[in-house]
Order: sequence, then structure tokens, then C-alpha cells
Amino acid sequence: MRDIRADIKERIEAAQAREKRLETELEEVMNYIDDLQTLLSAENSRLKTADVAEPPTKPEEDLDKFIVRLVKRQAQEKPDIAVAVQAAGYIKPGQSAGRVVHAKLLGMVNDQVLRVRSDKKYEVSQ
Repeated sequence: MRDIRADIKERIEAAQAREKRLETELEEVMNYIDDLQTLLSAENSRLKTADVAEPPTKPEEDLDKFIVRLVKRQAQEKPDIAVAVQAAGYIKPGQSAGRVVHAKLLGMVNDQVLRVRSDKKYEVSQ
């Protein structure tokens, strides 16, 4: 009969080393889960705050007229117009004004109400 104690000891050491690696990996995964839960909690708080915030009063002026009045004062780029539209209350809090403004500006340019200058600023057509 052959002595296999050394082989068994090697297997025990290998299993213990694997256990240690797995414990380290498990700890990393647990930390990652904690980070994600913290992020989710912050996001829930942010959205609850946005939902509870008092909705701005709906502007009386049409969006088209607002944009024309805005660019009459000074030629504006699309992102600046979007910020002004959002601030004026045409878009609900938490929503992006980008697509709405983009579609509105395209229509106004096609209708020749506005024109786009070479510097990508919008101004009232003459």
C-alpha cells in the first residue's frame, strides 16, 4: 500500500487557497451590491423629490411664440433654447426638452419662421 498523505495535504491546501480566493471574490461582490443599493436609494430619493416638487404653472404663451420671442432678443443655439423652454415650464421636470425643441425648431425652419445661421444659432427669418 502506498502512502497518500502528502497528496491529501496538497489537496487540502489547494482547497483552502480556493476558499480564500472565493471569500475575497464574495466580499468584492457584496461591496458591489452595497454600492448599487446606495445608488438605487439615492436615485429613489432624487425621483421622489422631483415627483413631489410643485409643478410649474403651464405657460400661457404658445411654445412657437416663446421661441420666436427668445431668438428675437438674441440668436440662440438649440441647447440654450432647450434650457429656456425647460425653465419656462413647457416641459415637465425630470423630462428632457431636447427632442421637443428639436422637432419644434425643424418645423419652424421648414415654415421659414426661423433660420439657422452658419454658427448653428437660430434667428428669426427676415
